[in-house]
Amino acid sequence: MKKIIAKLILLLLSVVIFMILWKLMQYIFNAFVPFNPMTELIAFVVIVIMIPTSMVLADISFMLFQKSFK
Repeated sequence: MKKIIAKLILLLLSVVIFMILWKLMQYIFNAFVPFNPMTELIAFVVIVIMIPTSMVLADISFMLFQKSFK
């Protein structure tokens, strides 16, 4: 049961981190990047990179969180 809860917390944390990265990318792209088809392709590549990045960051932060309470 604890493993299921830990996985759910990890999933929730990764979604939160992804949303933070999404908002950051949205701000940067809206402020500094001109709109054309090439930037749409770049945005797609960045989104594909953001998914594993959010998972890794969530895993690292979850491990640090667990170590702080042991």
